[in-house]
Amino acid sequence: MKFERFLKIPNIAVFALNDGIKVVRTPFSKELTDKLIEVARKLKDRKTLKSLEGEDFLFLKVEIRGKEFVVVRPLGFVLHSLRRSFLFIWIVFSVVSFFLGNMVISRVLNPIMDMIRQARKFSGENLGRRLPEPETHDEFQELARTLNEMLDRIQKAFERQSQFMNDVSHELKTPLTSILGYSELALRFSDREEIVKESLDSIKETADRMMKLIQNMLDLSKSLENLVMERIDMRHFLEKQIENFSKEFPEFQFDLSGDGVVVADRKALAIVVKALVENAIKFSENEKIVILRCGDGWFSVEDRGKGIPREELERIFDRFYKVDRSRSTGGYGLGLSIVKKYVEAMEGRIEVESESGRGTKFTVFLRSS
Repeated sequence: MKFERFLKIPNIAVFALNDGIKVVRTPFSKELTDKLIEVARKLKDRKTLKSLEGEDFLFLKVEIRGKEFVVVRPLGFVLHSLRRSFLFIWIVFSVVSFFLGNMVISRVLNPIMDMIRQARKFSGENLGRRLPEPETHDEFQELARTLNEMLDRIQKAFERQSQFMNDVSHELKTPLTSILGYSELALRFSDREEIVKESLDSIKETADRMMKLIQNMLDLSKSLENLVMERIDMRHFLEKQIENFSKEFPEFQFDLSGDGVVVADRKALAIVVKALVENAIKFSENEKIVILRCGDGWFSVEDRGKGIPREELERIFDRFYKVDRSRSTGGYGLGLSIVKKYVEAMEGRIEVESESGRGTKFTVFLRSS
């Protein structure tokens, strides 16, 4: 700081120490200045605080242009200046922090706002839309990727549901058309007892199939949260099931071997076994035998039917899917879908092995303890 500018600082007294003591500048009264000179003359330390006439003064010894000076300033004014300086610094810091904070927050929130704007555009008509993934290599990019993966699953579930409804409509339309046709035939030839009887038999058979379809659909939509899991002696359980199958399908032979325990819900397990056995019977045209095996944590159902082509194996658990739609085997292609749902609900899995012309084997794996 230039000496001339230094002398313009208000409320400051300056005394030169060379060749005695000389007043360079003082804003104070002569009496107070004399007291300040007396203290300055005896000053030993470079910085001293003294109280005069009820006020504290800061004495500071400095060297300017090779000469020594004593600068005196009221401490109250010093503190006031410091407060003003700190206030100014605080205001500047607050303003800068505000604008910098807004810039940082805007930069941070922009990806989220983009995702919100895109998410508001989603609807059932544009499920293929996806959220933008910012190239930020941070949590926001990971969030967008995770949400897009969730949207992929939602889209697939929506498409499966839509396909399911289309399949249901198609499968219901065929038997309803048959019922209407036979009803009209019976009414037209009401005087022909044999035609009426044949029509009513066909209507009953079709209605029974529709009831089975509806029951299967209810099984598929049923919540499986309240299963009662228990240890089940698998051989004893299958023996009881075979007694019922033998009465319902007397022309079939059931071969059971093995012994073991599984942990399952008894009702759900009965549905799984019944669906697998009925599926084996449905496709056993020549050898009328169903082979059942069991062990700890597993059981299998095997037939000697036509088998399933390798390219069809991945789809056999899809709803309404039939390996050969031209076959007059009956059914709606829901049995294996129900099996898979119940097995997974019991924390298990199902595997299939098949060879065209030699038969198919389904193996269900469940907990054994």
